[in-house]
This record gives sequence, structure tokens and C-alpha cells, in this order.
Amino acid sequence: MNLKRYIAIEAMNKLGKQRIPFAFYTDYLDSNTSIFLLSNSNYIQYNFNGHKNTVKEPKAPKLHLEVIPPPLTEYLQAFESAMYHCIRGDSYLLNLTFQSRILTNLG
Repeated sequence: MNLKRYIAIEAMNKLGKQRIPFAFYTDYLDSNTSIFLLSNSNYIQYNFNGHKNTVKEPKAPKLHLEVIPPPLTEYLQAFESAMYHCIRGDSYLLNLTFQSRILTNLG
């Protein structure tokens, strides 16, 4: 089930208070969150310190991972701007991040 952030947090808090095991994931923009009840989920396989829903450990496929970063000119422009503002004292903490495309053979 895809949920908006505030609804997802409320649902996870409720499950936690009821001590119902669950897993979740959210997208990069934190705009969609999915929650799975571990008691009846065949969608994901898990093993948390011996608490698991599988008898046999799945064999992991050989991972192919390719990261496509933003263009260097775009990054350098943002980096120089960030450094300019840090040197001026406009900020004491800065997090310079970019979306990067990731290609994988996992689907």
C-alpha cells in the first residue's frame, strides 16, 4: 500500500505500539511509503536476528550496479555556490545532494 508521509508515520506508530512486525520503504522524495506486515507477507523475504519468514536462504543473484551522476559542470556550479555561501557565513551546515540515476539487474 502506497501512503503519504504523515499517514505512513501514523500507521507505523500504531503498528509499533501494537508490537506488530512490519517493514517499510520510501522513495527518494519521501512522497510515497509502502508498509508490509511481516506476518503475512510473501512479497518480501526477511531474516532479522533469526526472526524470518523463509526456511531456505535465497541465493542472491550477481549484482550489477551502475550509477550515473549528474554532469560535472552542474555539480561544480552547485558546489562553488555552496562554498561561496559557507565562506560568507550564510550557513554553518550544508548538505549538497543530487539525484543520480542507478541502473541494476535486479529489476
